[in-house]
Amino acid sequence: RAALAERAGGSARNAILLTQYGGLEIAGALDALVTAGKPDIAGAHRLAEAVAGRDQAIQFDIFNRRALDLLSAAASEAALSGDLARAKTLSEAWQEALNTISEAETYNLDKKQHALTMIDRLNSAMRM
Repeated sequence: RAALAERAGGSARNAILLTQYGGLEIAGALDALVTAGKPDIAGAHRLAEAVAGRDQAIQFDIFNRRALDLLSAAASEAALSGDLARAKTLSEAWQEALNTISEAETYNLDKKQHALTMIDRLNSAMRM
């Protein structure tokens, strides 16, 4: 419940999406991939396949929201700790991620490739 409350951010809608559409599992998998010491290629592909299916629009949205949340939280943490250069870099990564998500949705781009690219970008941004 604590994980659900934290990830839902006080939103009943987000809590329902997280519990009904595998959102906790998606967020947990993405968190694990981003915080792992070394790249987990197989795990990244499993997650990308889970969110990129034809009938997985909600899961894809959950994945994208979590990716943005991770970048936002890291940028806030960096700013609060006084590391303004890192905060700026993470803020720019957040903006790039938002643009990438918008393009993927607007032009109906390959969702699996989008997810794999997003995981790679998150890993790069978090390690800066």
